[in-house]
Amino acid sequence: MRCIPNITVIAALLSTATGQEGFRIIFDKRADFEAALTEEPRSTVTDTSERFTRAIATLEERTLTKGKKPRTVNWVTREGHIDKQAYSYTVYDINFGDAPVAAPFGPELSMKGERFEIDKLDPLGFPIVQDGVKGNGSWGLDSGSGRSGSKNAALFDFTTTPGGKGLRHFGLDLIDWEASKSVPAELRLYKDGKLLFEKPFHWDTPRQGHKEHHFLGVTAVGEEHFFNQVIVVIGDDKVAAKGVPGGAERWAADSFTFGQAFSK
Repeated sequence: MRCIPNITVIAALLSTATGQEGFRIIFDKRADFEAALTEEPRSTVTDTSERFTRAIATLEERTLTKGKKPRTVNWVTREGHIDKQAYSYTVYDINFGDAPVAAPFGPELSMKGERFEIDKLDPLGFPIVQDGVKGNGSWGLDSGSGRSGSKNAALFDFTTTPGGKGLRHFGLDLIDWEASKSVPAELRLYKDGKLLFEKPFHWDTPRQGHKEHHFLGVTAVGEEHFFNQVIVVIGDDKVAAKGVPGGAERWAADSFTFGQAFSK
């Protein structure tokens, strides 16, 4: 696992599609995101049990049976192929704060005085449902509750990619993922622990993500922009009682889309 830099949530406004430093973000329009992948278009997949792999490495095979509730896990690893090329990634539910760092990240992982710890993924769903909102994917992830005094986030760490280069696009459906002007969410992209791109965002909708279903996608503009780690920080639909942005909010997500296709 590579070292992950500090996360700081700051307020900003985003349009439906926006670019920064060679990346383009698309909100709520998955079709536009997929249409933008004009270069090497075969190198993309949405990770479902049928299209990527049937095995979830941290779970017993029986938990893939519909109707069986999987146990709580520390992380989920997925392995499979896109156009006969191998990929693997691990998803973590992480909290940012001053608590000690949990395994497997070593005894000390700190940037600018901020550390993170692993929370529980509780549970996996087939499909995922959170706060009455049902996901579109064949499976999904539901986070544990965050702690007051920390920020809650999803970390996607891609450890195997063709040539070890990384990805050039990533997208996911966000379920009950709150983000307001006062407490925005944030997208961050890294390459081997080095921060490449960061962008806060919020939903300009009546519930600001609460009990809503949204899409977030990012694609590189040009072939030189590879990344292999993605962090999405949850915000809040209001300022938390103790003034902690996204501290105790839970997130859910599914339909993870990735590969080396990119935008010209």
